[in-house]
Amino acid sequence: MKNASVSVRNKFDVKLRVQVLHQYTGEATQDSNWHVIEPNEEANVLSVQYNTGFFTTGVDNWIVNATELSEIEGKTSVGPFEIDGKVMFGVKKYQSGKGFGSQWKVHTLRDDDADQVTYIDLRPGIVEFISKSGTSSTTFDLEIIPHVL
Repeated sequence: MKNASVSVRNKFDVKLRVQVLHQYTGEATQDSNWHVIEPNEEANVLSVQYNTGFFTTGVDNWIVNATELSEIEGKTSVGPFEIDGKVMFGVKKYQSGKGFGSQWKVHTLRDDDADQVTYIDLRPGIVEFISKSGTSSTTFDLEIIPHVL
C-alpha cells in the first residue's frame, strides 16, 4: 500500500468545521475526524492508504463534510435557546457532490502521489482535489441546518 497526506485549505471567508472520509475500493473507510479550520488557513487532516499498479482495479473514493461556524457571545435568544456566554453555532452544512449512483466522489491517487500531499480546496459551491497526478472537482452542496455544536 502507498501513503499520501491530505491537507484541507479553507477558501471560505468564515471558520469551517471539516471532516474528510477516504475509502480505497474494498478497504476500510479512513476518517479524519472533525477539524476546525480558520478562513484562508490549511490543516493536515489525514494520511490515506491506496494501491496502484497494473493489476489493481480499485479507486479512491472521497466524501468531504463541512459546517460553517458562527460564534455568538453575550446574553441573547436564538430560536428556543437562551444564551449567556459564548457558543459556536453550525449555521450551514456542506457535503461534496457524488458520482452517478454513488455516495462518493472519485479522485484516484497514482504512483506520483505517494508520499506527497493531496490538497482539498473548499470554496462556496465547489470542492477541488489537487494531487501531483491531477486535479478534479465536484460540487460542495449547501444545506441550511441551524444546530448547536
